[in-house]
Amino acid sequence: MDDKRLVTEYEKQQYREKEGYKELLEVFVNTPMDLEAYFTASQKALESLADALAVGKVEVLLDIPSNPILPVGQAERRVLFQSKDGFGDDSYFETYTTMEQGTATYTFFAKNGQYFTEENKKELHHLTLLLVGFGGRARMGQMLQHIITHDIVTGVPNLRTFIERIFELTEKKAICKYDAYFLNTKNFKYVNKIVKYQQGDIVMMKYASKLMDFIDGDEIVARLGGDNYVALIRRERSEDFQKYISGIEIVIDTEMGMRSIVLGAVAGVYEIKEEVSSSADIMMPISMAMQAAKHILHKDIVYYTPELSQKILDGQKVMLDFDESLEKGEYVVYLQPKIRVEDEQVCGAEALARWIHEGQMISPATFIPALEKDGTICKLDFEILRQVCVIIKRWVSEGKDPGKISVNFSRWHLRNINLVEDVIKMLEEYDVDPKYIELELTETMDLEEYAMMARCAERFKKIGIATSIDDFGTGYSSLNLLKNLEVEVLKIDRDFIKEIGNQNEGKKDRVILSSIINMAKAMDMQVLAEGVETVEQKQFLKEVNCDMIQGFLYSKPLPVDEFEKMVYAK
Repeated sequence: MDDKRLVTEYEKQQYREKEGYKELLEVFVNTPMDLEAYFTASQKALESLADALAVGKVEVLLDIPSNPILPVGQAERRVLFQSKDGFGDDSYFETYTTMEQGTATYTFFAKNGQYFTEENKKELHHLTLLLVGFGGRARMGQMLQHIITHDIVTGVPNLRTFIERIFELTEKKAICKYDAYFLNTKNFKYVNKIVKYQQGDIVMMKYASKLMDFIDGDEIVARLGGDNYVALIRRERSEDFQKYISGIEIVIDTEMGMRSIVLGAVAGVYEIKEEVSSSADIMMPISMAMQAAKHILHKDIVYYTPELSQKILDGQKVMLDFDESLEKGEYVVYLQPKIRVEDEQVCGAEALARWIHEGQMISPATFIPALEKDGTICKLDFEILRQVCVIIKRWVSEGKDPGKISVNFSRWHLRNINLVEDVIKMLEEYDVDPKYIELELTETMDLEEYAMMARCAERFKKIGIATSIDDFGTGYSSLNLLKNLEVEVLKIDRDFIKEIGNQNEGKKDRVILSSIINMAKAMDMQVLAEGVETVEQKQFLKEVNCDMIQGFLYSKPLPVDEFEKMVYAK
């Protein structure tokens, strides 16, 4: 009788375990592949087996190292199951390696007043394998979801998630409370030049993390790729966000020790003031505003307006019409006189491109940025040089002294390994002495461009072509330019000139300008100040021994015939 009762109890136990496993499998199989869902479902899944296996509590300790999906890793202890009747001291645990090369430790506590038998432990081993498998499945689902919705390098949301947030806020009728941003870090390419490439990714991860630190509530920052981000920021916090992105400090550990890098940003902004029907209603305005900020207005923050949109469309028309306009001779040279400070006589000129289209002059602010965008400006620069060669050849044949005519050359030319040869070929074609030509190069912050500029300036000097640095003082490499470039002339940017007559605001500018002129002259360079508009500015420049000045005080840029009347008809 006793043996029969024992068999019956054993069979019942086996049946309870079998049914418990079936219920556990059914719960987990129907649970979404998500870690939180796995934790939530565990209580229900384990209830059916707890009594059969004498289990009072189950917990898991996850120790996951940092990885692209979890930049800070994951270290947490979670309770998967706890009996209402409590649990005792007796325990059993197993540790497994996770797919992320971390560990997951599962610990089982016996029910109050009970102990695990060897038979229990065998079953707990089988149960652990199931929990490990479904736990791994949940983490894999979480990883896949993260990859779909987040940027793999930085861990911040991606464009897909950004667009989803737009729809969420649109559904809530809340989108008009936000400003949309398209932002690009300033000069991030230099980070990879001063730190190892892998550390460049670390800098970007930390930068993205700093952006996320600012985000509040339903706001979002998402990475598009490279160093481009988009964001939705509540309008009342928009001004604070702009200040925040103006300079974010990143500290990294390098071979030279801890190093601080401050990253600013250029941003296109769209004030969303009406409901949108698609994400394109937001993406297009911020893209246009960003394009204008970087290539047209050269400002850190630019807001989208319909007028700005028209300006960009005008720029696109410039590109479409350029070759035809160039062939028709619509791009012509205007000359702005350079005045020698010592005797206030014209000593040369700057050749400036003007576009006369359908009888109207198109502002350089319209066509220069458009042509700069993809390097088409190089064609225009050489056309202006060609026209200058024609003018100089005619003047020389008429017995006139051309002085030195400067022609602006874009940074894009520095990518041309045959630049010097191309210029020489042009001068030889028109039989122009190199002493009459000066090439104006714009100050650069790019280390590679700087090196190429130095090589070109040195080669031009050897063949008698002068070079000058335009807009000197606007970049971060000014002192290096003074030290290392073989240039004949420095052109001081007008921003240093405009406040000279103001006794309060112009004090620092006067000190800086005086110092630059002294350093340049000590290195046998001439100095030209552009943008001179007042007698006070001219007088100060004379006092500090500036060599030449250029500006509306003497003359605006003139058509060639008017320039000739001004200079030669005396």
